[in-house]
Parts: sequence; structure tokens; C-alpha cells
Amino acid sequence: MALAATAMTVFVNMDFVDGTRGAHVSISGISGVATKTSFALFLLHAMFRGDALRGAHNAKALIFSVKGEDLLFLDQPNRRLTGPDGDALRGDYARLGLPAEPFRSTAFYAPPTPGDRTGRPHVTGRTSGVTAFWWTLQEFCARQLLPYVFADAEDDRQQYTMVVNNVTSRLAREVQPAGEDGAVLIDGVICRTYGDFVDKITELVTDDATMTQWAGNAIGGRHHQRVPAATAVKPAGADRSDPRRPA
Repeated sequence: MALAATAMTVFVNMDFVDGTRGAHVSISGISGVATKTSFALFLLHAMFRGDALRGAHNAKALIFSVKGEDLLFLDQPNRRLTGPDGDALRGDYARLGLPAEPFRSTAFYAPPTPGDRTGRPHVTGRTSGVTAFWWTLQEFCARQLLPYVFADAEDDRQQYTMVVNNVTSRLAREVQPAGEDGAVLIDGVICRTYGDFVDKITELVTDDATMTQWAGNAIGGRHHQRVPAATAVKPAGADRSDPRRPA
């Protein structure tokens, strides 16, 4: 793959970009300057619309935005293309063999607005074309999503990994639906918000008897071993009022 600039051509070994032998590109610089995000988006555009990416018709890019709502308009034409420099910019793209147009076949997702039970996405700059995403408590338990709360839950060197996995399995097996709003019944208690859910799970895993019962299989029957995971299963920043907010 060749990326042509005004004064030079840069060659990239796509085997280390498209997943054949790796899938990593590092773009460094001072936060807020140097157009790192812009270059990353251009690189994606070049791979999707150029000839370098094998199987481009089946490829997809998943972008997690930390730029507020700036990236909610990737399917809209760049206003600079219709300005005084538009012809020159389109010419630059043409020399690269790329169309000067926005991303095609896009989908945008945002968390729901806090306190709004209609599930309206929490955005202000774009009023259409954005879908709110969340998991109800029933979905959280049934789909065994608890490990995704932790950055290193799959690391066997962490002491709480076995507790997380056992709690996850038991939630999937024993938690019962408690209404059409996504509430669940845990140990005789109905949980309708993530705050209630977190409090109940924390209560269960901090109880010695329950800890032994839930984690006994993972520790090979050594029922007297203490597992210091009392606070590990409480997701930081979980919303305590809206049952639709992701945990």
C-alpha cells in the first residue's frame, strides 16, 4: 500500500495492518494537536476505498469515540470540499486514487440519556441517525457480560478472575426475570437499577458462606481459602438510577 503525499510516498506492509500477521498501527503525538484522529480516519478510508485491503467488502471498522460528538458525522461530506480549496483537495485525493467522499454504510451508537426512559440517545449535535445502546439487567446476566466490566478478567494471574467467572455463571443460571422492564430477581430481591444490582452482588460475594459456595469449584475444593475479591465485582461509575445504562 502506498500513501502519496506532496513530497513523498510511504510504503506500508499490510500484513501487519490487516490481521494477516498482526493488526496494529501506532499514531503518537500531543493530545489535541497533530491531527492524529484525522490521519487514522484517512487511513481507514484509504484501506476501504483503495486496493490494498484484502477482502475489503467484508471488512468493518469499529471506532470508539473519545472526541465528544465530532465523529458522529463521518457519513457527511466535508465542508472544506465545497469551499475555496475544494478543487485542490479533490485533486489530492484523485492523485491517490481515492474518492473525496464520506464513509459509506455507517452506523452510530451512543449511551441513552440519563433519566429518559424512552431510550433516547444522549447526543445533542445530531438528532437523527444515532441509535441508543444499553443492556438490561436480564441481558447482562443471561449474556454473561460481567467479565467485560474488568480490563483483565481473562488474566489467570489475577486472584479475582475465578470469582468473576463463577459469579457470571451463577447469574446466568439462577437469576430470574422480574418484569418486562428488564428487572431481575436475585436471592429473593428484585433489582431494577444497576445500583440495586451492584449492591446485591457485592453483598453476596462478601458473605463468607456465599463466597465459598460461588467460588468453591474454581479453587479446587479448598473451601477455607479466602478470595480477596469483595470490591472487584463493583463496576466503577455504574449509574445507580437508570436500568438501561451499560454496566
